[in-house]
Amino acid sequence: MEDDGLTLRPPSHRRGRHRPPIESRLTLLAVLIVVIPWLVALIHVVLTAPSSIALPDDLALIELHTRRAMHLSQQLGVFDHYGWSHPGPTYFYLQALPGWLLGSSARALFVGAALIGALSSLAIVWVVERRAGALRALVASGGLAWLGFLLTAHGPAALTYSEGRLGALVSPWNPMVVIIPLLLVLVLVAAAWDGSGCSALAAVLVGSFVVQTDISTTPVVGLVVACGIVGWVLARRGHPLEASARRRWLGAATAVGIVVVWIPPLIEEATGHPGNMTLLWRFFTTPHASLSFTESLHTAVAGLAVATVGPGEIMSSILGGPPHHGLLAVVTAIGSLAAGVCSLVLGLRARRRFAAGLGAASVVGLGGLVLGASHIVGFAFGYLVIWACVLPVAAALSVLLLEAPAGLRSTQARRVGRFVVVGLASLAGVMMLVGVLTLPPVSATADPQVAALTRVVVGSVPAGSVVEIEDAGAGSSATQLLDVERFFGLINQLDKAGYQPKVNSFWQSQLGPSYVAGTGVRHVVTLSTWTAASESHAGYVGRVGDMAVMITPR
Repeated sequence: MEDDGLTLRPPSHRRGRHRPPIESRLTLLAVLIVVIPWLVALIHVVLTAPSSIALPDDLALIELHTRRAMHLSQQLGVFDHYGWSHPGPTYFYLQALPGWLLGSSARALFVGAALIGALSSLAIVWVVERRAGALRALVASGGLAWLGFLLTAHGPAALTYSEGRLGALVSPWNPMVVIIPLLLVLVLVAAAWDGSGCSALAAVLVGSFVVQTDISTTPVVGLVVACGIVGWVLARRGHPLEASARRRWLGAATAVGIVVVWIPPLIEEATGHPGNMTLLWRFFTTPHASLSFTESLHTAVAGLAVATVGPGEIMSSILGGPPHHGLLAVVTAIGSLAAGVCSLVLGLRARRRFAAGLGAASVVGLGGLVLGASHIVGFAFGYLVIWACVLPVAAALSVLLLEAPAGLRSTQARRVGRFVVVGLASLAGVMMLVGVLTLPPVSATADPQVAALTRVVVGSVPAGSVVEIEDAGAGSSATQLLDVERFFGLINQLDKAGYQPKVNSFWQSQLGPSYVAGTGVRHVVTLSTWTAASESHAGYVGRVGDMAVMITPR
């Protein structure tokens, strides 16, 4: 067989000039099962999102940083409350694309998040179809639809305040955005095991996006991508590195993309004092109180259980103890490990490198998940490991990529198997579609207190002014703690309205040095907890919820 530099054992339906009609129909069905729910989700986002939404907290910061990316001035990822930012800004620049088309608005954020999920899903189906044929691509589409159905959960138990009541599927919150792309990394690693150098490079590129967007995925992505590179080297051993001109150009373009996405954080590291990478290194090399092995194992198992019971079991609780639905969670974890090992061993024996690679990626990913969970500092919130739900999906798919047992290779058995796959995949697609149709409108993510704060400030400060936003414990009268969600929401809204909001140096890690107050401040907006005496304070202009707003000149 002639080696084309892309695969060592191309699927049998690729060897001829024409594909059987049944293969084309199965491929079409696989694509439709993925496309239709995501298309409906995009339509839902566009139709239910008003032109202006006052977002709170993390979503407000994501909108703020996306606007900076639209002006090519964003160098890092989302902030972390430990004083550093996630490694890179690729997510914000991807979000800038719908921002340029639809205008700088919260609507564009949700459209961008949905497009990332949809395109990643299509890429997974395409890679599986190229490597293992149409029927297994249909299996992959069914697995993606099941995962999508779970991520449409939007009840109170499935949410945190940062998700804005829409659940995970179309949320622009960074822990949610990386879920489907992480599954794509695993599939690309499997293709690298099948001898595809372009897939190995693509795994590095997509993995870079995932890590830059959510640093908690680093142990999984790092180990899985390394596994893919080793598998590719072993697969290519003894074979010449020959490829068509188109594939050479594709590989070169992917390599350039890898370099480009890491240029902004490298520039920030060279110009920062200290740079973000230095801060990351210092933080992760400094001893911290972290989870014990038992706590990290419980956390990992709870994250894996999302693939069977959905996110509601982890998003509303702090992990580390025995997971909810303990038996089902343990079965999911053990089954995922067993499936990955089975695919790795049987795939290598049968020379099914794609199945073996996906099995190896899922096993290595499980190890990376436990390693990552063991390094969680502070509370183990569910969103830190929600992306682990893709590992059981990858492990299950790896088993289904194996050659059918000899007793199931008869024509009749193949027809029955095809019928079952079509039925189950179609059912999963319908379930995801129903889940999408039940999503709340995007307008539900708006925070009325952020909008009210913005109206108070805009009505009292001249347009375009440099405004410093200060906190004096604004929030609940019981806690006297700053209402951070509305604080960031106000800063984002003022920035969007053309003001120049500034903060004190305490907030530099969240907003960047350009937002630190300097000599040009003309007005100071102070937020404090409202009391009966607030109206007598200098500069008092109004009350929003438990917050009193004072505006004074400087």
